Amino acid sequence: MKNIKDRIEQTFEKVLWQSKIMVILAVISAMFGALVLIMMGTFNIIRTYADYLVNEHEKSRIYICFA
Repeated sequence: MKNIKDRIEQTFEKVLWQSKIMVILAVISAMFGALVLIMMGTFNIIRTYADYLVNEHEKSRIYICFA
């Protein structure tokens, strides 16, 4: 009976130790994905502000030229 418990324990520990690489890869890829999404959001916000400022400048210039 003790031999079976030892085998089960060794098998379980072996599976846990071998799966740690997959877990580490999953965590690293999730962190990379989060970083990419943060960068995309930041660029979208910057582009929105830039478009707003350029459009307001163009509107002002048109009003001044044709006033």
